Amino acid sequence: MRRDRLSLPVLALASGQTLAWAAMFYSFAALFHAFETDLAYSKERIAAAFSLAILLSALLSPLCGRIIDRGHGRILLGTAPVLGGIGLLFLANAQNHVQFILAWLVIGVAQSGALYEPCFSFVTRTLQGDARPAIVRITLVAGFASALAFPLGAVLAGSFGWRVAAVCFAGMSAFAAAPLLYFGATRLEREYGHRADRAEPSRRPRHAVSQAMRQR
Repeated sequence: MRRDRLSLPVLALASGQTLAWAAMFYSFAALFHAFETDLAYSKERIAAAFSLAILLSALLSPLCGRIIDRGHGRILLGTAPVLGGIGLLFLANAQNHVQFILAWLVIGVAQSGALYEPCFSFVTRTLQGDARPAIVRITLVAGFASALAFPLGAVLAGSFGWRVAAVCFAGMSAFAAAPLLYFGATRLEREYGHRADRAEPSRRPRHAVSQAMRQR
């Protein structure tokens, strides 16, 4: 593997994953207390919205796998965080519990196309047998997502309110995570995409996910 040519796209993917996880996943826990205080919803009602987002993300995972198998992984990784940003903007403007839930459902759709599972499926499809080191690097870097989300969420929510914090997370997802993931995926595909053309489609997603979960 040409490691010098691989390092830049992997770093971009790792950075994009860090920001995507911080914005679309850990932001919920980072802003949970602010949700509870400002919206006066019970913990159960707040948690239900996020649980539905996770469930929807899981249900859409096979569809995202098929999109990646058809060679559209870089488009998926580049656009899903933009949708996540839209969902976070919707969240910032939610005025009732129904809108709060709908916002998280939009974010859940974005999660299905932007987080570890689609990213690792794309990397495995593209790099084949050389995917494991790249997956390890991405996981190690993206593991700092919570360390980014919690202090950032606390400072923003404490100083300006959780709605402003949600807008900032929206910008992080749409204007930072999305271009990083798209750039990294495009570069990786440009350099190593010929390997994916010879891959067996039915084996890619399961193999990628099993590798990813072992590294989580």
